[in-house]
Amino acid sequence: PPWWSPQRWWAAQQNPIDVEAVDASSAGLVWANMMLHLVADPQAQLRQWHRALAVDGFVMFSTLGPGSLQGLRSLYAQQAWPAPHAAFVDMHDLGDMMLHAGFADPVMDQEWITLTWPDADALLAELRSLGGNADPQRFAGLRTPRWQRRLSELLPGLQDEQGRLRRVFEGVYGHACKAAPKPPAEMPEDLIAALKKNTPAQATFDAFPPSCKREYIEWIVEAKREETRAKRLAQTVEWLADGKRRNWKYENC
Repeated sequence: PPWWSPQRWWAAQQNPIDVEAVDASSAGLVWANMMLHLVADPQAQLRQWHRALAVDGFVMFSTLGPGSLQGLRSLYAQQAWPAPHAAFVDMHDLGDMMLHAGFADPVMDQEWITLTWPDADALLAELRSLGGNADPQRFAGLRTPRWQRRLSELLPGLQDEQGRLRRVFEGVYGHACKAAPKPPAEMPEDLIAALKKNTPAQATFDAFPPSCKREYIEWIVEAKREETRAKRLAQTVEWLADGKRRNWKYENC
């Protein structure tokens, strides 16, 4: 169609599925290619995927890891500019986040990809095609032409010996399945006794859903040595007294 035809623009639009609109436990497959790094809360996104999947459903995704665009981040930091993108999550942390979201047997992998561009305009055009900046601390508002000219002037400092702009991307890949719900975990006697001595920890534990209780119970009983078990038990009571889940460190990644 001609350039002025509405059909030309409608055909070019992408309409990704809103996972929140998908009925719970109704999807057999969630496939997300290079989108997880575009959301401000990857952990919440993983929980949404888990909610949408049926038992034995499968999730596959790719995203960018923290090894991507390091030179660009350094350039922004040197100019005291906000980050050019939301923080990329480490592959191992993504695996832990998948477990915390309820997925079973997550498998993670990565590869390094080097891309080059002839000039700053070509680099910026391709970076824009990857999506917007989801960082909550990003610059609030539109950048000016003067700022864009300044960025274009600085980017040649990232050129390689051939005079091309060279950037490295860390591609992260993951897949996992949604297993059938497990029966309630049996409470170990030492955890019961420890919680009785700490009222805030007991109240937090009692308010948790079964999956959160299981995370603590399995962490304790899977200890191979008695000293490891005692250390995990003490840490459990401390975190529970503070109202924390087992994997609280990854909830705001």
